[in-house]
Amino acid sequence: MTPARWLIAGSWLLLFWLIAGAVWVPMLERKLEIEAVKLLDGFDTGYARAEIQFSGQQAHLTGKVRHQAEQVEILRRISDQVRVPGILSSGLNPVTQVTDGLEIVPYTSGWLMIAAQGQRGMLLGTLATEYEARDVGRLMEERWSKSGGRLSSALKTDATRFDEAPGIQTTLDQLPQPDLQGGGDSAQVQITILGTGWKRLTLDAADDFLRQQLTDYPITERSGRP
Repeated sequence: MTPARWLIAGSWLLLFWLIAGAVWVPMLERKLEIEAVKLLDGFDTGYARAEIQFSGQQAHLTGKVRHQAEQVEILRRISDQVRVPGILSSGLNPVTQVTDGLEIVPYTSGWLMIAAQGQRGMLLGTLATEYEARDVGRLMEERWSKSGGRLSSALKTDATRFDEAPGIQTTLDQLPQPDLQGGGDSAQVQITILGTGWKRLTLDAADDFLRQQLTDYPITERSGRP
């Protein structure tokens, strides 16, 4: 075969592979996306399902998760479990690389409210877990008792709305004090997001002003009831 014929044959072969690649690569990407989405369906992170885009056999993930464990599990599923029957081998994962663009965004911490008259107080609120509610309630009862008062806890939990606070020291250190004099003006209502300082509500204010004071706190009519 002459050099000219080799050149023509090589050109046709190159054109064939270019056309095949233009068809095969998008088809592969689409199949990989479909299978990857199936692996994440039903995996609850508290946010919308992670977005998955493929460039060839390389996956790029974007989105939000509440916890690092969720991020790790999503990456593991895409890295290890994707299977596309008929592509390369149904027994192998064709994903060659996963780019992690997931952002860890915990939910807000829960809220607390102390309603007190003189020495006696009630600790209300909604926190993330039973473990957190138990420990926070016990610590605040002890602090209130050391100041000469008596505090009872009626805390609830809602893990669908709150995550555990990264720290509670500020809330403990700034815990309001019982009014040991117990006069007629000894009533107080204090509120906080766990992990931050307390805010005293103005009880004799108009209803609209009271509602305005609560707008920074994740309290609903349902969650506000003990």
